[in-house]
Amino acid sequence: MLQRHCPYFATTNHRLLIIALPLLMSVGNCAGQITRSNPGEPPLVGVFFYLDQATQELKALPAEHSKTTVEGLRRNFIEVSGTHSPFRIATNDKTEFIFKIEHPEYARLFKFTAKKDYRHFEFMKSTFRTKDPDASINVNITKFGESSYKLIPQTPLERGEYGLLISSWREYVPTIFTFSVGASGN
Repeated sequence: MLQRHCPYFATTNHRLLIIALPLLMSVGNCAGQITRSNPGEPPLVGVFFYLDQATQELKALPAEHSKTTVEGLRRNFIEVSGTHSPFRIATNDKTEFIFKIEHPEYARLFKFTAKKDYRHFEFMKSTFRTKDPDASINVNITKFGESSYKLIPQTPLERGEYGLLISSWREYVPTIFTFSVGASGN
């Protein structure tokens, strides 16, 4: 009895390869998706990024220029024009910020008080002999990547306007990265 012989399907190993190849390719695609879910390092130094939990995407916060004002007995305020940030985060979203700077301990998170046409917060209160600690919100800062850090507020943020900045007691950078926490996000 004669059997037809196809050289491509001649052995059992070839048949297994034909069956296994699509399966291996799909596993490879899944592994590629897992690696892409890690947002990686922020592309810019000195800029704060919001880590979107749903997409694992880093979204740059808007940078706004600020100015300092002094009221009364040496109360220092930082002021930003406008009453709202264009960047919105939903109230129930987990707030994690990624940044890259040389001294991560200089990162600060503040809640603004909205006025008629600007937002401000008290940065520092000082007298001739003492400086009160700043009124920043308590945060946890941990290593995120090879050269970046993650900033997470210690308590959930209430509705309102917020700003992230880089400052030490000696200097302050006039750029503030702003966001709003409200009912719905971006």
